[in-house]
Amino acid sequence: MGNESRGPESRGRTASTAGSGEPSGELPTTGRSSRLVAAVTEAPFVRNVALLSSAAALSQLIVVLAIPVVTRLYTPDDLGVLTLFLSIVLIAAPLATLRYSVAIPIADTDELADDVLRLCFLITTGLALAMLPVLFGLQQFTSLFNSAKVAGFTWLIPLVFVFSGFYQALAQWAVRSRDFKLIATTRVTRSFAMVATQLGLGFLGVAPLGLLLGQLANHGSGAPRILTRVLNSRSQFFGSFRLDKVRFAAHRFRRFPLIQTWSQLLLVVAGQLPAIFIASRYGLIQAGLYGFAERMVNLPMALLGESVGQVYYSEVASLWRTAPDKIRAITRGVMTKLASVAVIPTAIILLAGPTMFRIVFGASWTDAGRFAQILAVLGMARLITVPVVNCLNVLELQAWQFGANLVRVAIAVCAFLLAVGFGLSVTDFLLIFSAASVLFHLGFATTLLRYLRAPSELR
Repeated sequence: MGNESRGPESRGRTASTAGSGEPSGELPTTGRSSRLVAAVTEAPFVRNVALLSSAAALSQLIVVLAIPVVTRLYTPDDLGVLTLFLSIVLIAAPLATLRYSVAIPIADTDELADDVLRLCFLITTGLALAMLPVLFGLQQFTSLFNSAKVAGFTWLIPLVFVFSGFYQALAQWAVRSRDFKLIATTRVTRSFAMVATQLGLGFLGVAPLGLLLGQLANHGSGAPRILTRVLNSRSQFFGSFRLDKVRFAAHRFRRFPLIQTWSQLLLVVAGQLPAIFIASRYGLIQAGLYGFAERMVNLPMALLGESVGQVYYSEVASLWRTAPDKIRAITRGVMTKLASVAVIPTAIILLAGPTMFRIVFGASWTDAGRFAQILAVLGMARLITVPVVNCLNVLELQAWQFGANLVRVAIAVCAFLLAVGFGLSVTDFLLIFSAASVLFHLGFATTLLRYLRAPSELR
């Protein structure tokens, strides 16, 4: 599925690797096992994953160390407000750059990548301004959940939206430049800013606003450092702005907003629907417990998944141009390694979730431990599959992404309809949703690996 504007000889071409070097070495051809080992142990790949994973570990350590304090400064009801607020913000986030940011690493030239970055800034700013008149509608939306608290904080949404969009675009610029050290630094900065804000305002009794402002600090503290690096390397970045070139960039990667924006929107909606459904039917306290449980279950994903995904995307973008037949080996190898990493934390949650949550976070969060038990296997499935979804961007299989995300939305909606129709408890709802979602991720992974057996035929 290539872009119609390109000839077959350039189909699937990816980012220029000038200054970063080509992937080192050829994969051995003496057997499947040796290919897999080589794919995931190549020095640059492992080094970059280790760098980002270390930064993710430090950033998550900051968050984890603060959680026992946060859970004593804020109530489950406060966490419910945060969960619903984040659901709204995260649903809006895919629109921030209309997914043009994803095209930055795979642009044919650095000049085109810069034009895509300028385009992202324009889109994010314009949409944030257009969002202001609809804040009243958002207040009416939150009233469906009988939460005047959430309605009173919708003014924060455009600010978080702008910071999120800028960071999305700038992080992809860093991925293109393979400046993973810069990405690592911003991760730690973001976590520290969030935790410091939430704890400081929590001690002052500013709840639940402290939680929300912490999210604002999280999104807002990452972009300035990367933007400074951009301006240092391209002093005329803003001065060389040309509308005709930005228009060309918008047309060149038009598949991303036309298809992938809605695909990503469906992806986020599918992830946030359970929290919205729980808040609407079972109340904000249950939504807060669910949101906290999901956050704990997804710690391995936050710790390792995003790091692997960014480095994997960079490697696959290069391999697609130089050696597409290696993509399946590196994809399978990454999934295998992630599965082995996820086993131990998943087992711990399954065996001792409620007890662990009660001891570490306080008695008010015991039910969150029960929710975590239900979600544990789903968290493992997400860790295995989500990082490698990035290869669909390189292969320009946006329609496939759209279909898969549509299925995820359907799973959440059907689970909720069953809960409403049969008067099920929140636990039953989560059991149905989790089991169906695990089956989806397994099916997706199997289908992807089969499809990648002959990727060179797609060029």
